[in-house]
Amino acid sequence: MSSLKTDRRGLAVITGASAGIGKQLAYRFAEGGFDLLLVARRETLLRELADEIDAKYGVAADVLAVDLLDFDAVDRVAAACAKRRVRVLINNAGILESGPFRNLTERRAAEMVRLDVQTVVALTQRFLPDMLVRGDGRIVNIASVAGFQPIPYLTLYAATKAFVLSFSEALAEELGGSGVTVTAVCPGLTATDMLADVGEFNTIVERLPSIMISAPEDVARETFEACMGGEVVRVPGVVYWALSGIFRYPRDFWRKIGGALGRRTYTVDDSDA
Repeated sequence: MSSLKTDRRGLAVITGASAGIGKQLAYRFAEGGFDLLLVARRETLLRELADEIDAKYGVAADVLAVDLLDFDAVDRVAAACAKRRVRVLINNAGILESGPFRNLTERRAAEMVRLDVQTVVALTQRFLPDMLVRGDGRIVNIASVAGFQPIPYLTLYAATKAFVLSFSEALAEELGGSGVTVTAVCPGLTATDMLADVGEFNTIVERLPSIMISAPEDVARETFEACMGGEVVRVPGVVYWALSGIFRYPRDFWRKIGGALGRRTYTVDDSDA
């Protein structure tokens, strides 16, 4: 595996890069000529991916095996690309938990907020100043169509993605004319390990038509296009793009629909409340 040295288009830092959307983003940005810093917990998978990218695309790929829930994780990411021209930051890592909120432990809830919200903010704060000095940079935050409306039984996940979407849109407006763009990508259900984990508990997912399940490589392709085009919000896939317009209103209607579907899916024992 090459060290980070080619710097043809600058460095793209991708979190959650070992599988799913993150892995496909690594392929796509390598194809686009970017050197890569691949960040995730599973070092073996990261090194296999980096070796493959190095051989196939001829760009420099390095890995950082770190749990982004660790309190020194942001410092370690920054140190791994010190003195490098970080041109793209992709905040892709995240946690999804489905089911009644009452069943979510305090520890898991804290982890979701830390990874899905706090880490996105912290990494953005760490890399944004240098981008602004150069007048060039792109930040991509992977949100979700879940961020457009409250979703009972995905209560905390939808709330964190609503934060990511709002944060990205507001920051994009703040940075207008600076040369730094911020893009929120809002995928729908995507064929990843995360979706498979949800499917174990949620029979609705299992009954959905295939057109409702996006391929991670398609999400990655649209993410690259949106990033390089400086778009503020991109909803990959025609179906979810159409739905996103509907989801923006009325919130009370979709909240009640989500509650009804969730109650049919999950058995809640009120004695545990």
